[in-house]
Amino acid sequence: MAPVTGAAASARRQVRLWSERHRDRIAEAIGTLVRVPTVAPDEPLAAGLLTGYLQGARFTVRSEPPHSGLLGHPDHTPSALPEPAPARPNLRAALPRVPGLPTVLFSAHTDVLPAQRHPEPWSGRFDGVRVHGRGSADTKGNIVMLVEAVRCLHELGLPMRANVELDLVSDEQAGGNGALSTLLHGVHAQEVVVLKPTGLTVHHGHPGCLGFEVEAQAAADGQAHRVDAVDACLAALDRLRALERRWLEQAAGCPGFERAARPLELDVSALAADASHWSTPDRCGFRATLGFLPDRTRAEAAAEIERTVLTGADAERLRLSWRGIRHDAYLGASDGPAAEQLRAAVRWAGGAPGNAAAWQASCDARLYHRWSPAETLVFGCGDQRDAHSDHESIDVGQVLDGLATLVGHLSGAAQLSRSSRAGT
Repeated sequence: MAPVTGAAASARRQVRLWSERHRDRIAEAIGTLVRVPTVAPDEPLAAGLLTGYLQGARFTVRSEPPHSGLLGHPDHTPSALPEPAPARPNLRAALPRVPGLPTVLFSAHTDVLPAQRHPEPWSGRFDGVRVHGRGSADTKGNIVMLVEAVRCLHELGLPMRANVELDLVSDEQAGGNGALSTLLHGVHAQEVVVLKPTGLTVHHGHPGCLGFEVEAQAAADGQAHRVDAVDACLAALDRLRALERRWLEQAAGCPGFERAARPLELDVSALAADASHWSTPDRCGFRATLGFLPDRTRAEAAAEIERTVLTGADAERLRLSWRGIRHDAYLGASDGPAAEQLRAAVRWAGGAPGNAAAWQASCDARLYHRWSPAETLVFGCGDQRDAHSDHESIDVGQVLDGLATLVGHLSGAAQLSRSSRAGT
């Protein structure tokens, strides 16, 4: 643990004792949320549960409908759902305000991916170490982490250095429309922390990502034989792989991403051909996403992808359409005051803050960074490798470490510890 003394060390001991005393209750709170299958558009299933949970920690909670300007906004992502989805409100919560204090806004999403092949997606089972189920890592464990940090602050009587607000948004997995609606309604904070499974590492940026669909139509050659549409799709995939390699080579010089082993990738899904047995397909297609870094805009990345797909001898048989997520890349300041404060809190809680870098997955942080003046960070408990996986779960010990970190961040205890070390 970090070498802290005096009042900061005493506060840390109190927080650790409190969190261990409440370990089983905290695990059950995560499990209770996991047991509500909030796959979009069913986020409202958890609204009542979340409202009661937040009110128990002294938050006031209100339901906020989608903003009237959401559908026409340039950052709105068309729904990926097969049927038109009903409008889903966000929950916006806040602790009683103290005049003169800055505001820290936390943002977390309530939607989760479908069960897929997870053996117990809605069990919320606690095995003594981990809570299992869809959404445990991304990102219901983080919702509980924050609420319990606030409860700990209250019960231990630790002072707050900032006002605290929480946005619980819908539709994050499909593109971030819930967070965009929140921003259109108005966000007035000096600091935003987007809660994601970063393993308690503080990040100040992330890559962008574009979703698209490619379809190939078979053609007849000079002898009236059908030319396989699969070949055209595979050739387009080869060109996209080459583009991915070029962008990865360029990533070595992109600030915030220099040390990342794989800061962007091409993900391909739903490769399918339209043909019966022993016949040549008339059509073949695939869906894909490709990440990109802040060294290019979303429009520039889209133009390069389009040129890549539609260049070549088979170009006239290919069609590209934009489907799914369309995230911008974002990069904030690595040494901003909020980033430094939160890293100090990680140290105060006994963790290692890691190198100042950008995260390797896209999330709602780009929207807060672009559409509000707040310094925006990505932080949370859980491992990104567990999120979305068929073994998704979260280590409750890490939730408690994150709880202690947020107590240090919001109480100023970490800042006191940092000042004491500087003075010595």
